[in-house]
Amino acid sequence: MVKLSAKTDTQHEYEQQRLHALNETGILDSPPEQEFDAVTDALAKAINVPICLVSIVDEKRQWFKSRKGLDVCETDRDISFCTHALNESSDLLVVNDALSDPRFKDGPLVLGPPHIRAYAGKVLRSADKYPLGTLCVIDTKTRVFTDNELALISLFAELVEQRIFLRQHRLKGDRWLSYLDDVYSDDPMSFSAFKRRLEQGIQSDQIKSIIVGSIDLPKIKTVARNFGQDVANECLAEIKRRLTMTLATKEHLIARCDVNKYVFAVISDASKHNLFRLSEDIEENIGTRIQTGSSTVFTPIKIGLTSSEMNQCDDKILDDLVENSRIALDLIVENEPGVHFSLFTDKMRPLHERMSHIVNKLPNALQRDLIQVHYQPKVRLDDYRIVGAEALIRWFDDKIGYISPLEILDAASSLELTKKLDMYVIEKVAAQYHRWLEKQIEAPKLSLNITETTLLAPQTVEQVASILGQYEERMILEFEILEDSFLEDCDFVIKRMEALARLGIHFSLDDFGTGYSSLAQLTKIPIKTLKIDKSFIRNMIGDVRQSVLAHHIIQVGHSQGLEVVAEGVETYIEQVVLKSFGCDVVQGYYFAKPLPHHELEALLLKNDGYVCPNEEKN
Repeated sequence: MVKLSAKTDTQHEYEQQRLHALNETGILDSPPEQEFDAVTDALAKAINVPICLVSIVDEKRQWFKSRKGLDVCETDRDISFCTHALNESSDLLVVNDALSDPRFKDGPLVLGPPHIRAYAGKVLRSADKYPLGTLCVIDTKTRVFTDNELALISLFAELVEQRIFLRQHRLKGDRWLSYLDDVYSDDPMSFSAFKRRLEQGIQSDQIKSIIVGSIDLPKIKTVARNFGQDVANECLAEIKRRLTMTLATKEHLIARCDVNKYVFAVISDASKHNLFRLSEDIEENIGTRIQTGSSTVFTPIKIGLTSSEMNQCDDKILDDLVENSRIALDLIVENEPGVHFSLFTDKMRPLHERMSHIVNKLPNALQRDLIQVHYQPKVRLDDYRIVGAEALIRWFDDKIGYISPLEILDAASSLELTKKLDMYVIEKVAAQYHRWLEKQIEAPKLSLNITETTLLAPQTVEQVASILGQYEERMILEFEILEDSFLEDCDFVIKRMEALARLGIHFSLDDFGTGYSSLAQLTKIPIKTLKIDKSFIRNMIGDVRQSVLAHHIIQVGHSQGLEVVAEGVETYIEQVVLKSFGCDVVQGYYFAKPLPHHELEALLLKNDGYVCPNEEKN
């Protein structure tokens, strides 16, 4: 049998631990299960491929827990694509043309049946994060897998991981994990049982009015990446426990309706007053700080609420209530720690349709280069010279018009394209910096926002190094990061920042004063700039407390040897006050709105990059 490579090339770094974790799942040579077969069947149809597999990589073979379009139940491990996937740092192996890939072109699975030409596989991991195998799709024709298709593979892989996870912990007898069955089974906490019990109550005339809510923990996948799946599931269990305690004095039902979502119903007066009171009770009791063993997790919690009088009952009424609560939830764009509520109104429907349109169009917009980068100048107050510019994304869609950066970021988050979007912007900014240097224009320091997801993701340093390595010049780029990036694993974040700093990247702490940073933390993190959130600037004139806070933040920054930038400066008096406080640099519409690159270029060339403050702009 022809082998692709030597055994040592395909073994995983922690092979013995990986095999031990695989053995603990009890999945090898287990009989077929409908839950796994449903995934491979649905994914094959969705992506239009002839073959889809749940492949488990044993010591000497790959064995198929589920297979669609393939007759054999296992192959030699060393000839498999999936073995190579286990060593991919991104957990995703994509081969668009196997005949041109030196790892696979001479392999028996390419030259012989099933004649693989294209492959995409997402690594499946155990509860303790060891790779077990892949969920993969195979085509007998060369093809380029789209971002949407790869996102779909990742989504289905999560479902398979959950099934494996449940199997593993059932074998170990972990009682505290039994609640996870709610996602898949029809017990009293399943969504189907939730609906059935409500229908029974309404039909028996026991329920006259009802409040329905949906709860989402949007960063639970980040928690799973940083701390492991066990901690993520403990967080979900703790939120459910707190919600149950909050609703204990009311007639209520709670169901698990998704991997990171709950839906609940309260049999109560459906008035707006009662809705607000309920939201206050939940906010007071549910909290966002969760202690799980040795880990402390801060996570945002989104809650959408709706209510209705119940004069009749059919599936549509209950489905509409749940859908309305989810619409309210989906329109919450806030991702900072805290409990964020939204009460459904009919006006939200077109907004939700807009968001759905953005989500559907975003992958194509990135692929077709439709998202543009504008630059807002940063002006030094000592001499009013442009010393920097922040890169801000802009997107105009033919159907719905201008799309805000927040809408783009929210859509990217829901599609798990946040890192792809960040890298897209880094590439754009680096290329523009290079073009200005080629023209012998003195380019200012260019800054861009980097999400926590990208900062913590594997291969981020390598990808940034690859982008910067395309150019001979050493660029002055600055990554603006939020305070909340340091909440969960401060030491790891600092190490990642130090690695990026060795590439020449500077760091700015964005929106300072709105999160959880302390003075002690400022002394630890490798930043050069402190950026005051615009909310302080907006309320500074006429509000003594906000003015004092802004002044204090500037003093704190200077005490640590940091440059201080104020964003959102829109009036003459604001820049005068900030200058009197000793603020170093300002950014805002008073000096310039975000500009296309050619307009910023003209501004840099005009008056040698100096701008003149004009009192008439106030």
